[in-house]
This record gives sequence, structure tokens and C-alpha cells, in this order.
Amino acid sequence: MKNIYILDSIHNLKIFKKNQKKIKFISFENLYLNDIKIIEQISVTNVSIQKKIENFSDLFLKEYLSLINKISLQNNNSVWWSSEMASRNPFTSQLPYLIQSFVNFDHIYKKFPNDIIVIYCKNNILKNFFIQKYKINKKRQYIKKNINDYIPIKFKNFYSLSLQFTSLFIRIIKSRFILSKKFKYQDNLILIKSHFFEKQINDKKYVDEFFKDVYKYINQNFKVIILVHAHGNYNKICEKISKIQHNESLEIYPYEYFINLKDILFCFFKIFLFKLNLHKLSIYDLDLSGLIKNEFFRSYTSINSYAFYYSIRNLIKFHKNIHKTFLTYENRSWENMFIKSFRDHSLNTKIIGYQHSVVYQASAGYYLCENDEFIKPLPDILLTNGSITREKILKYSFCKETFVKKSCALRYEYLDNFVKIKQDKISNILVPLEGVLNVSSFVDKVFELANNNPNLNFIIRPHPVLKWVELKNKISPIFLSLKNVKISKNKSIIDDLVLSNLCLYWSSAACIEAIKMGLPVIHFKMESTFSFDPLFSCKYLKWDIEDNDSFVKVINYINKIDKLEYKKLLQYSENYINEYLIKANQKKIESFVNE
Repeated sequence: MKNIYILDSIHNLKIFKKNQKKIKFISFENLYLNDIKIIEQISVTNVSIQKKIENFSDLFLKEYLSLINKISLQNNNSVWWSSEMASRNPFTSQLPYLIQSFVNFDHIYKKFPNDIIVIYCKNNILKNFFIQKYKINKKRQYIKKNINDYIPIKFKNFYSLSLQFTSLFIRIIKSRFILSKKFKYQDNLILIKSHFFEKQINDKKYVDEFFKDVYKYINQNFKVIILVHAHGNYNKICEKISKIQHNESLEIYPYEYFINLKDILFCFFKIFLFKLNLHKLSIYDLDLSGLIKNEFFRSYTSINSYAFYYSIRNLIKFHKNIHKTFLTYENRSWENMFIKSFRDHSLNTKIIGYQHSVVYQASAGYYLCENDEFIKPLPDILLTNGSITREKILKYSFCKETFVKKSCALRYEYLDNFVKIKQDKISNILVPLEGVLNVSSFVDKVFELANNNPNLNFIIRPHPVLKWVELKNKISPIFLSLKNVKISKNKSIIDDLVLSNLCLYWSSAACIEAIKMGLPVIHFKMESTFSFDPLFSCKYLKWDIEDNDSFVKVINYINKIDKLEYKKLLQYSENYINEYLIKANQKKIESFVNE
């Protein structure tokens, strides 16, 4: 199309003459203050769809789930179920964002067919899609390319799979070498799939961070085996696991321990040779086949996830009688293969999924598509943290209500020990982060707020799995010297909360801890397709903002709330949290174990 231009740097807008009213600018990136100034200087018309129409997210979520259902029906096999797209992981699959971007652009293009349209986009999948779909020639492409852009996706995936293969093979060798204790043939087993973090290495006694006191209530007639993901220094974690095996007589193993070389070779070639079937896939009458294919092979399938199938199959070979298994459940790709292996090799084992964290609208993995109960690897039952998360899951799911059952919050027993912080004027703001690289866009917005509000102090708390050193390189260097921004080094979040009188977050579960301690919370609404707010249905002691103006208004409003009103809001919000995370008492845990 001769009237469409595409650029990946906002500075390239300067090539267009000032005051050309027929130039329509659409951005698919977060616009920062400097970006907005450039747009105003050029005087182009910004038609970016920054604010979505009411209920658009809910309607689009249903369309998205329906689309995934159609792809699943056409690709009902192990490679698909171990893919990031099938998992609907909001942090690894960007399909909702890509589809919505296409829908938005098509709407604008049809609205201004005779105007010059300038697309600002950095996303490679989206850039290439627009160039091909709308036949944007090289003269109208203002894009900086590097060597990586010329490498075919097939070569990139081969290289990625090779690295995964090597890494997994090394971990298998290490687990066998360090864990000298031999696995025994056993009967009457309960398998618990959990996680082991590097920070647990120095703990005197093993405590499962996810299933906590569940072990105390398991019938003595059953032997418990614990299978874990190791997060952190693999050598040190395996050495610690070896000590636990000997000192505490616990049967605990990293999942790699049960995988063989032959298994991962099979995974490698099965994934690499996989062809995605896509037939008549559309949303709002827009053909999405090309977009879906490109995104599938970008997010792809991990050998680590696929290999879980063989880890469970080989574990089951040691004994045929695994009574039941508990696993943390978010519909992650490895979970699908974990469940599928049980369905194929131990049909009588009861599989109990545990919704162990928060649920936000973007948690599409929790929501069951129309045919999932017939084709998808699913647990027999899904136990939730509380009634609110159960309601959220059922709201968007095609399933029987009995599949999702209200249980208790095993991980959050420490919340009852929190001492309330007294209401105070806002001066110190805690900013807890998520453990994903795309949180950098939120951090940039936080630095903008700090720059515009020098009277307020911001304490940024990085997530344990994403250190500040890794995230720092993603932040605009102009902000890093601000004196009113500090990076927390405290081990416990409680130490940060007691120093603060407000919590500003994007998707972190720390907002729950903040409310529990009596702090008001503010959710920053980033320009995402779905909401990442764990408290998106909470109306008490919580506010939403999207820029500096709304931030300042909310701060001023909170500072003016009288003590009586504040106390009332605090009680309402605590009632909400108590339903969100139901207390794990003896009766609840016994019910959990005996499910």
C-alpha cells in the first residue's frame, strides 16, 4: 500500500514535514514523555488506540480462547501441548498482543483509507507481518536491521534447541553424579511436584515453599516422593538435595534425574521436524494464519517441557501404584506433559492441580477452552487459593463447576503475622517487580513518575528470579541517576513494606501483602491486551493509574482520606483478601490432602 510507512524509531518521524494533517500516526509501543514531545513537534495526528473500549478485553479474551481451541483441535499432539502458545502463558506467548495490534490497525486503515499512515513498531513479528500483509516496499520502511534479522527462523530454532539439549544433558549427568542415592522400587506412593530455589540451600530443614504443611497430613501408609524444578545454581541445589535425602530421609529428586539421553534426542527431532497445521483461522474476519505461524515458531516448544513426559514415564516404570499426585498448576507447557504422561502410563493415578498464586485476567492458561476436557491434558480437579480466584477461573472457562474447587492458601500462612502499618502521608513508595524481562517497560514508567515527583521516594524491589543487574540494561540511562529512586537489597519484603506507606505495582502478588499490612495500593495500567492486575476485581484501598496526572490525583486523594474512612476501606480490603486467600487451617489442609 503506497500510503503506509513503518518505522522502529520514534526519531524517524522527523522525516515527515510539519503540520501535514493527513498523516496518521499509530504506535504499537509504550509512548514515553520524550516520544510524545516529538509527536507534538511534528504535529502528526496520533490515532493510536491507547484506551480500549469498555469490555473489549473480556470479549477479546473469549475470541482468543476460541482461537486456541481451534488450533488445538488441528494440532492435538505432544509438540503442540508442550508449546508456549498452547500454554497461553502471558509472559512467553505474545499472540493476544499481536492479534489485537492487527485488529486495531485494520480498524484505523479502514477509517482513514486516503491518509498517510505511519506505523511505529519494534516487534519483529508484527513488523514483518505488516510489511508482507500491506506490501510496504523498502522505500517506506525506516527500520534498522542487524545480522539476526537475516537468519531464517529454522536455523534460530535449531540453535536454540541445541543449547537446550546440551544444557539439559549436562543437568542430567550432574543429577546422576551428585545424587548418589539410588531410587528404589516402591509401592503406595504419592508424588508431589514442586520447586526448589537457590535461597533454600542454607535452610537447616527442607520446607516446601508451595505445599508447606501438606506433608504432615498425608496418611502414613503412603510414601511421598518429591519431584522438583531447580531454580538457581544447579550444582549447589543438587548437593543440598543429596543432604536432605540422607539427613531427612526424604525422597526428593530434580526432574532431570529420570530422563535419559535417548529421551532428549527424541524430543529434539520431534520438535524440530514439527509442522503446525493451520486451517481457516480468523478473528473478526481477519486471516491470522501467517501471524499465528510466525509467533508459534518464535515462542516455540522447549525440550525441557517436552522431556517432562519422559521423566514421568521413567519414574512410573519403578512402580505402578502412584495413588495420587499434586502439582502446582498454571497450564504451563511442562505441566501439560507431566499430566499427559500420567494419562498414558498410569491412568488410575488421581491428578490434583493447585492454583498456588494469584490470578489476573491475563492468566488465560487457567481458563478452559470449549473442547479442553476432551483433548487437553488436564488434572482431575483444580484446587484454588480461595473463592475469588475460583470465580475468576469459572467466569472465562468452559467446564463443570465441580472441576474447580475452593481450597486454601498454603503458601500465605505468614500473612496472619503481619502487623498493621499506621496510616501516614505518602512519602515512600514500594515498587515490587515481576520476574520477567518485559517488566522493564513498567520500570521505565516508574522512573518517569520519580522524575516528575522529586518529593516522593521510590523503592524498587526486584523479583528473586530477575536480578537488577539483568534488568538495568533495559532501562533508559537518563533515569538511572535519579536520587529519589533506590533499589532494595532486603531479603524479606516485610522489611521493605515497613519502610513504605504505599505500594505501586503492575502485576506483582506483593500488592496482597501490602494491603494485608494496611498499605494503600496503586495499580499501573500498562498498555496490555489483558489486565495483569491480581486485584482487578478489588475496589477497596486500591486505585488504578495510567500516567503522571492520574498518579498525582490519586496520591492527593489518599492523603486526604480521614482516619475513619481509611479504617473502613482497610476492613473491606482485608475481607476481600481473606476470600482471595482462604486461611490454611488443619481442617482445610486435611481436606486438601484427602481430595
